[in-house]
Amino acid sequence: MRNSFRFSPLGLAAGLLFAACGGASGNGTLIGATCTDSSMCGPAGVCITSGKDGECAVACAASGSLGECPVGTFCDSEDVKTDLDPKGPMTFCLPACNGDPDCRDGYKCKGVSAGKGKVCAPK
Repeated sequence: MRNSFRFSPLGLAAGLLFAACGGASGNGTLIGATCTDSSMCGPAGVCITSGKDGECAVACAASGSLGECPVGTFCDSEDVKTDLDPKGPMTFCLPACNGDPDCRDGYKCKGVSAGKGKVCAPK
């Protein structure tokens, strides 16, 4: 019996889409990915432009709230600038971290303003 390999453009496209949506923090979302504007952060995403190379985030209601953000992220209030809103305190789901080495260059690991957990936030 002969094995045959069949190329599938649809399979290739699905694989590339899955890889592209892996996100910077390994949480299966674009949260933490670099950006220059919110269109790069998915339909519900926003680009925080006050950090180096931008950081994709998703709005959330209350800092430290449980179950509101995807696994591998925490909700935190940050005084940041986005490409959509003026600078000011806003709450976002941001990549979780244990220490500064878990964050990319230009970001620091800090405790959330309410509740438990730490996030990578612009320095």
